Amino acid sequence: MDIGEIAQRAGVARSTVSYALSGKRPISAATRARIEAVMAEADFVPNAAAQSLAQGRSGMLGLAVPSVGGHLSSSQLGLVGAVVEAAAEADHDVVLAPGGVQHASFERLVQRRRVDGVLVVEARVDDPRVRRLVRSRMPFVVVGRTTSDDDHDWVDVDYDAMVRSCVRHLVELGRRSLVLVNRSQELVDLRYGPAVRAEAAFLDECARHGVSRVVLPCPDEPGASHGWVDELVARVPGFDGVVTINESALPSLLPSLQAAGRSVPGDVSVCGVASRQLAEGTTPPLSGCDVPLRRLADTAVESLLARLGGRAHRTTVLLDLPLVERGSSRPA
Repeated sequence: MDIGEIAQRAGVARSTVSYALSGKRPISAATRARIEAVMAEADFVPNAAAQSLAQGRSGMLGLAVPSVGGHLSSSQLGLVGAVVEAAAEADHDVVLAPGGVQHASFERLVQRRRVDGVLVVEARVDDPRVRRLVRSRMPFVVVGRTTSDDDHDWVDVDYDAMVRSCVRHLVELGRRSLVLVNRSQELVDLRYGPAVRAEAAFLDECARHGVSRVVLPCPDEPGASHGWVDELVARVPGFDGVVTINESALPSLLPSLQAAGRSVPGDVSVCGVASRQLAEGTTPPLSGCDVPLRRLADTAVESLLARLGGRAHRTTVLLDLPLVERGSSRPA
């Protein structure tokens, strides 16, 4: 059965059936019900490609993820998986474009309009991908924040507030010499948003409380904490508190501290920003602020689809998450 037969059985014009399928023009509730009844009786399933063509949509969303050192970190992969799941539940597929603005895959998304809109993740403070998308007029949402004044949508977690919460928690426990496990030096040099905001917040909050503070970048790799802890022990032998925002290095952080003769949470209390799954999987479980990857992904996808649906006003969402006390921190 085709559109013509449906129109004949429902007693309407072919164009009316087309409007019912595409949603391009409003039709009365009674007419829509008559058309849907005919389609249900005949087990008619609209062709997805034809519907997309009629609506001027591909049903595809682009996901721009910059690789670090030629690979995606565990935290990046977690967010990618959450975005794919959120998009699938909204009947959309995801095209992954690794690399930055100069990367061919990203430029193909923009130039060839292969997707309806783009989600930009791992945003820098000044991100060339955002500037490129603004020029292209393609709908997009940033998972993160930039300093750009351009009118674009974004959703982010408040690293400034969460790192300050971690510092206050450690200070309240009597810790007086604190260290921040930052993201990799490469991301710090690229002015990656969370790395920049976390360092500024950490230094400022430590200064407010009059405690010693040191910031050390750490490679975004499993096992990277071993060398990082060796450097830390040599540089700051009296440290008694650690704040971490490096999810990739987190699984090896606590074992590395123990191997260096620093018991957790006895000698050193550790607090950080990570996904709940990672935080609960360390030994002992990590105190800190849990980043809700799925909530971030759902919010970003919903915002992009609303923009594609015609929403004109700008939307911004900043998530400030509570600190959860677990086994990695206790009074000095």
